[in-house]
Amino acid sequence: GATSITTVTIGGSIYALVVGYHGGGQILNIPDPYNITNASSISEGTQYPELLGATSITTATIGGSTYALVASRDDDGVQIINITDPYNPINASSITDGTRYPELQDAHSITTTTIRGSTYAVLAALDYHSIQIINIDEPYHPTSASSITNGT
Repeated sequence: GATSITTVTIGGSIYALVVGYHGGGQILNIPDPYNITNASSISEGTQYPELLGATSITTATIGGSTYALVASRDDDGVQIINITDPYNPINASSITDGTRYPELQDAHSITTTTIRGSTYAVLAALDYHSIQIINIDEPYHPTSASSITNGT
């Protein structure tokens, strides 16, 4: 079932972005509350390797393009998807727990923020009781900014 939902306006149209724990998601066009249509679907696999166990979704607009960011608990990572064309989403990048991103184990919740002109994804992970901050100014090449674990 669905685990997270957010809305975003792209090109004057409102879309709902929905992800589910079993590795899938949908982009729904909401021209009005009584008329919802499916724009596209995404699913765990080669194109989107960090969707299994999706627990949270958010969006960011960077350089005129719109991106969806999905926190994935089972895959211990983040999937970044270019949704500028909601009918044809494109994998921008995927990030997995490891040396460069040490605090993504059991990724649970994600949000975005802008600090001093740069865009960051801020992710909370359950396993290490941690926060991972990722610079997403270049969504196709994100970089780790910092991380903190409970007690450090």
